[in-house]
Formats: sequence, C-alpha cells, structure tokens
Amino acid sequence: MAHTKPIVVGHWISRVIAAGILLMGAMPKFTGGAAALAEKLPGGSAAVTAIGVAELIAVVLMFVPKTTLVGSGLAAVIMLGAIGSHVAGPVGMEGDFATMFGMAVVAFVASVTASVLAWRRGIRIMANPKTHE
Repeated sequence: MAHTKPIVVGHWISRVIAAGILLMGAMPKFTGGAAALAEKLPGGSAAVTAIGVAELIAVVLMFVPKTTLVGSGLAAVIMLGAIGSHVAGPVGMEGDFATMFGMAVVAFVASVTASVLAWRRGIRIMANPKTHE
C-alpha cells in the first residue's frame, strides 16, 4: 500500500513547522540574543548553547529520511522541556517569554504529529517495502 497523500503532506507540514520554530529559537542562542534566558536558566549561557545545539541536531535529524522519527521525537522532548521550564520552572511567562511559551506549544504539537506520522509511514514501508524503493 502506498502512502496516502494526506499523510505525506501532513508529515512534511508538521516537520517544517517544528523545524522552523526550533531554528527561530536556536539562532539567538548562538548570536547572544538569548541573554535573558541565560540569566534565568541554571547553567547560564552554557545551558542555552547546549539547548541550541540540541535544537539544531533535532532539525537535521527530522529531514534525514532514516532518522526523521528520532529527530521528531527529540524535538518533542526538547519542546516538552521548554514548556515545563515556562510553566513550572525558572523561565516563567513574563514579557517575551509568553510568546516563547506559545511557540514551544506549537512546536511540541507539530513534533508529536511528525513523530506519529513518521511512525505510521514506517509501519507502511515495513509492511510493503517493494512499493517504497
């Protein structure tokens, strides 16, 4: 059975949304634009840089066909950590952090969607590998 078009399109859309938000979040972490975040997180700028590296790794993995499920899963875990740090952790939701929280929620939903669709596509490929050479 071939992939249904809605699943393929949904998988691409969810990966692009998640990757776009992760990239928008990662770039300031490398350019010094995340100083306010570094002040709030334990570990300071080292923690911010590590999060940025993890975000970039997740984005790359999402678009490598054999690792898309791993990348989407990693992105979901990173965004779950971001949501937790806003809701119950040191970051909070004052000012620009409220917008960052909203973006983390959207990225989390997109990452989970991408993970589920990657898993469904993988199940279909394993069931009938000759149709997906």
